[in-house]
Amino acid sequence: MTTKPTLAQQRAIAYSSKPFAALSLFASLYVLHHLIKNPNKTTRMYHRLIGCMNAFISVQTIFILWGNWAVPEGTPFFAGASGTVQTCTVQGFFVILASISVASYYASLSICSYVSVKHNFKEENYKWIEKWIHFV
Repeated sequence: MTTKPTLAQQRAIAYSSKPFAALSLFASLYVLHHLIKNPNKTTRMYHRLIGCMNAFISVQTIFILWGNWAVPEGTPFFAGASGTVQTCTVQGFFVILASISVASYYASLSICSYVSVKHNFKEENYKWIEKWIHFV
């Protein structure tokens, strides 16, 4: 037998991720600001990959902050639900898209590191891989 969560528990679940999402958003925006502010940083593939990954982290955390407000109003056991099916669908689409993209860029950093070590950090020898990383 399961018990229904109390209103306080529902609120705790609904709002507990928001401070951490806000910190993540500020951190990813700081990285993007730092990369854009220093144009010589965008000359290296590593920095461009980090920039793209942080752009998707920003998108993901914006929609996580939006969170429970996108859930259709009247959804049982979900405090703060005030959206529609459409807002929930849009939020879900962007959270999944950003999650997959962040994971892909994170994995691509490992590939980039491997290839750069293999080619003695001479980016001109492995520059061709960047278009495939962004494509995937």
